[in-house]
Amino acid sequence: MVRRTRACQACHSRRMRCDETLPNCTQCLRAGRQCPGPIEGPMIVDVTAQTELRAHSRPGSSLRCSRNSPTATTTMPSPISPSQIPSLVQNFFSHFLDHFASRSGGGPGKFWLHELPSMSSSSTASGLEPAVQAASTVFCANAASSPSYYAGSRAMYGQALQTHSRSVAALQDSAAPTAQMLCTTLVLGFYEAMSSTQMGGEGYMKHVEGAAKMVEVLGPERCRDGLVNELFFTARTQMICITLI
Repeated sequence: MVRRTRACQACHSRRMRCDETLPNCTQCLRAGRQCPGPIEGPMIVDVTAQTELRAHSRPGSSLRCSRNSPTATTTMPSPISPSQIPSLVQNFFSHFLDHFASRSGGGPGKFWLHELPSMSSSSTASGLEPAVQAASTVFCANAASSPSYYAGSRAMYGQALQTHSRSVAALQDSAAPTAQMLCTTLVLGFYEAMSSTQMGGEGYMKHVEGAAKMVEVLGPERCRDGLVNELFFTARTQMICITLI
């Protein structure tokens, strides 16, 4: 918190040292003027320079300051080209999914993860495709420590959230969510787990809770077998994980 000055307005505007004596300070008495007293009301303090200096001192900061100029300029990461997205997704499938699914001990979740490539390419209304692209890009961003990949993943994540929200909002009162909607929610949770956009993993927990709610709406009969059964087990396992956090 910035300490509020008790100097009179005349001394403060002239940048003179004020002894803050009331009702008339010594400087005003010497100058033979009426002392206006200390500044009243709200006061705005510009701390832009200090903020930029602190940001520049942080590891990995994108601010670059010239020795000859006090002005700081921000180096923006270059955007991801659409032609790069397929290779990023393929890298995600080749590394993250193979590692996650093949080492799950044959447990539930293995099969639906392997079906992600075909599901994401055939499903656009649920937001699954941009969700997979976002998860793929942030996975590669972490592996390569790439600011441009991370920035691109944030844009894809936002698009996936908007599309997914519209598809869920379009459900009728009696309609149950589709397997693609449940799958999208889980993949968005993967994104949050890898990027941590909110403190304490709150974003990840919200997606897992959303998946659990979808499973509840689907009911036990629909979750008994098939793809939804695999998604059910994955959602239940992640719910158990967040209760332990």
